Amino acid sequence: LKKKASAASATDYVKFSRAALEFQIVALQAQLDLLNGLSKMSDEEKLTTLYEILDKDGDGQIDANELADGLRKCDESLAFADSLQAAVAAVATFDTDDDAKLNKAEFRRFLDTLLDTLGCNFHDLSELLVMQILFSDSGNNPLENAIGEAMSEPLNEAVRETEAYRDVLLDDRMVALYNMFDLNGDGKVEFKEVALGLFKMTDNMEDS
Repeated sequence: LKKKASAASATDYVKFSRAALEFQIVALQAQLDLLNGLSKMSDEEKLTTLYEILDKDGDGQIDANELADGLRKCDESLAFADSLQAAVAAVATFDTDDDAKLNKAEFRRFLDTLLDTLGCNFHDLSELLVMQILFSDSGNNPLENAIGEAMSEPLNEAVRETEAYRDVLLDDRMVALYNMFDLNGDGKVEFKEVALGLFKMTDNMEDS
């Protein structure tokens, strides 16, 4: 009986191992087929493919929650909260129509900044991102996905608030005020410059 049980266990192990290997082969073949397909696409087709992969709800736009999941798939060291914060900042920066989401043109401008940072071309970057997002083992787990979806509207509101703050900072009057304090023109305002700027406004160094 023991020999039969051992033989059965060995047979099951072999079957399981074969099935696992066959699954790996199928997965690898799928990745290879995708890579071959991507290499034949135009840049516009690659952009559309990547955009549609990230647009998980299929509404034609990428919100902060969807972008955050994509960022984590591309960077497994990125924590869930950090990915949300990075995504809110990115959407707020490139959302030019103020709808708190990225359309395809805005998303392309976001990718262009990555090209400048990484020093690569769109052809290679788009293929890399598609492969990472589709086949990466990282990214949000089911609980994080549920939390992200529940926070979708608060995240959109955070984007709007960030955009409003950006608009205030870029207002001509704010820029002029900043430049008035930035006495040496280095793009930073130090404590001494703040004091001197206030002195110009009050003519009282003690109050400054």
